[in-house]
Amino acid sequence: MKTYFQVIESILDLYIELDCPPLNYVYQDLVEEVDFDTAEACRGHLSTLCDTMKEVERISTHMQSLAAELRDKFSDPEPREEAVYESYGKTNQARMVIDLINGGELSKDQLKILIYQTIA
Repeated sequence: MKTYFQVIESILDLYIELDCPPLNYVYQDLVEEVDFDTAEACRGHLSTLCDTMKEVERISTHMQSLAAELRDKFSDPEPREEAVYESYGKTNQARMVIDLINGGELSKDQLKILIYQTIA
């Protein structure tokens, strides 16, 4: 079972490193960089990741919208953070929104967290 999760982790790392491309792109990259059999073995996981990314993009868009709205509404950071915690609680996603408010963007680690939280 541990090996299974290490494989999933490796596939996710590759997927994020390639900037979350469409299934055919990452599949072809695996065929070229590793081999056909490995690509075929990973195809189901890659498909799930690609489907999950649609939901992650929806969540990310909502976070960015909320960050922009709160940035425009409050000039002081304290009420911004309070509004975020009212919406998200004290969660990883709240921290992501606060980072977005402060002009950042989601890091690869934050994206990975969102994928894990969303994956079916």
